[in-house]
Amino acid sequence: MAGGRPTDYRPEYCERVIELGKIGASVVEMAAEIGVDRKTLETAWPNACPEFLQAFTQAKQLSQVWWERIGRENLIVPQGTTFQATVWSRSMAARF
Repeated sequence: MAGGRPTDYRPEYCERVIELGKIGASVVEMAAEIGVDRKTLETAWPNACPEFLQAFTQAKQLSQVWWERIGRENLIVPQGTTFQATVWSRSMAARF
């Protein structure tokens, strides 16, 4: 008999983390949306489910792309508007 608690993993979580990555969600946001601990996303499910590892890797890359694009698109802003470059820079450093 296998020990431990059964997993809450469902295959549809693969698509959900990718969707969240596309809008710049952090790993913690992804975990909260699914209702699991961050370590479950980072360790348990990737180790147990190769399809989740692939989806989660893609989701993290998509999130970084979203944040990098925001910075690049806002390096030059129209007169009268502001881009919080310091806030963006600190967020990037903390996230990636």
